[in-house]
Amino acid sequence: MKRFRQGFIFVLLAGVLGLLLLFKNRNSLSDPQFTLRERLPVSDILVRAQILELSKQIGPMLFKYKLPIREFASADFLLSQGKQFGINIQSEAYLFLNRDLKEWGFLISLNDSSKMVQLVDRFRKNTPIADSSRNKIRILFFSEPNVYLCYQKSYALLYFGNQLNQRLDKISGKGKPRIEKEWQHFFHLNSQKSNTILAYSEADFLKSWGFDYALVTPKTDSITVHFNGLFHTPIPHGIHFLTQAKGLPNKPSDTKAIELHVDSTFKHQAIAKNLTAELNTFGKKIGFPTGSFLKAWDGNLSFREGGRVNSVEKIIVTEFDENFNPKETVRLQPISVPRYAVVFGSNAYGKAFLNALFEKGILRNESNKLRFLYAPLLSMKQDKNQFFFSSVAQFPKLTNASGNYVHWTQNNAPFSLDLMGCGADYFVVNMDCPATYLIYEWQKKMKSRKKGSS
Repeated sequence: MKRFRQGFIFVLLAGVLGLLLLFKNRNSLSDPQFTLRERLPVSDILVRAQILELSKQIGPMLFKYKLPIREFASADFLLSQGKQFGINIQSEAYLFLNRDLKEWGFLISLNDSSKMVQLVDRFRKNTPIADSSRNKIRILFFSEPNVYLCYQKSYALLYFGNQLNQRLDKISGKGKPRIEKEWQHFFHLNSQKSNTILAYSEADFLKSWGFDYALVTPKTDSITVHFNGLFHTPIPHGIHFLTQAKGLPNKPSDTKAIELHVDSTFKHQAIAKNLTAELNTFGKKIGFPTGSFLKAWDGNLSFREGGRVNSVEKIIVTEFDENFNPKETVRLQPISVPRYAVVFGSNAYGKAFLNALFEKGILRNESNKLRFLYAPLLSMKQDKNQFFFSSVAQFPKLTNASGNYVHWTQNNAPFSLDLMGCGADYFVVNMDCPATYLIYEWQKKMKSRKKGSS
């Protein structure tokens, strides 16, 4: 009998334990463990980054310009801080942001969320922190940088913007675990982890130009930040760039230069409709007749601005004859003017386009020459299917043109945008931007943000 009671108790305990395990399993199914990728919200621009590799890449630039952040961006420092505060610095981190930077969020994995308290306490000495934690989510607002720090067991979010509640619904694991389709596309296109940082977008602002997505990889040295981008079209774009073309000669004094040589059949492609609509938007700001331009343009354009050249201008002076009678005399006076030259390839609609410029007041006659907006006085000549405009009467001789690009100088800093290649449904573009310019813009934005929060 005693053995029977012992056996019964054993069976009862086993049943209770089984029920507990079953309840626990069911409870875990109703509250699944989300991966970091399943928490990611969608915005205009999506970014994945290798934090340690990125710190090594930008380190030389930070030290060259003696930025205060340089000591805190080294790989050794980040590793030590990650270990101290339970942050998995060696894992991938993700960023979502809109194109005007009015909202962004940065997510990273945690190894030990209990250590995050030490990180918060370190900042509490220098900035007020408001705690609005709820539903097992720590939500802390840092008033001086105007950002939120939110975290749970496996992740931390640094957030700036006005949609925190909406974003936390996704990030905290509300609903079924799933990777949003935009992030799925991104991960599928770039399954390798070789890129230190990679940005992706399939937002509406790209689609309005005729692209369905873009991938951009930034790389930096101590002087320049290089952006290499792939812009993809949903259908073959049908645009062909000319390999044998003529353009204006390049000179060291150039501050602006454009070379564009496209087969004129691009006008009949579907993507041309998107491009025309967007260019019309820009052209309306100055009343530029974009439709007339595209109708008249044969796909060739070469432009140079920069430096100064010698020219002459006609002046009328009053002189007196031997009887002291005044008379007006026309003289040619040598002057120095900004160097400015344009070669515009045209078809039979070229003159109609020029007439449209005159009607809009963008091009006007002045002193037997032409004035285009605020450019210096220009001489013009037509040679077969080309119109030449130049700030000197002697037009420069055309040379073999290689590549399609836009180069310009801003505050003595050189920028460039080059078409590196294209396929049936994509374009590869490279943009070089001076590191000093990006640093200045970042510092200016930080200053304005501090003023706005004070």
